[in-house]
Amino acid sequence: MSEKENGRIGLERLRQIALVDEHRAFLKRIGDKTFRIRHIREDKGTVWTLSNAGLLEEAPIDTGPVKDYQISQRGEEILDAIDDDRYPAIPDEDLVFAVERNWDTIMTIGYRVESFSASNFGLHGSSIRSLRDAGLIERVEERPREGNLWKCTDTTLDILEVIEE
Repeated sequence: MSEKENGRIGLERLRQIALVDEHRAFLKRIGDKTFRIRHIREDKGTVWTLSNAGLLEEAPIDTGPVKDYQISQRGEEILDAIDDDRYPAIPDEDLVFAVERNWDTIMTIGYRVESFSASNFGLHGSSIRSLRDAGLIERVEERPREGNLWKCTDTTLDILEVIEE
């Protein structure tokens, strides 16, 4: 599997972590019980979002035309990991989308480098602004003639550590 494919899988894991963190109270309330959508306070959209992300699943009991749901094994694993502080950073959904939108650029830079210049990687100012505005990079040194030096923020490195997990 290529580094890019691994990254896409990691981004999906990151999205799941962000969703579990966002809906932690709901998932904790469910615990190991099954539930029906009409018996909970959350809207159907929340259930479908969590279900589509693989964090909820249909319960393996036959209840006829009405579906019962439960937390999936993956959902439980992430919830336990968050509770045990095993993730260095739990990003909000906006940050996950920023990483996803800029994934190719981040991989082009090779985020492990100490600092980089946009011109060394053929990056345009719009790419740098996008990364900077999302909080994924910060300026290390201002160099008007040669081009500024940038580096990935600690948050970005934490997120990428989760992706590589």
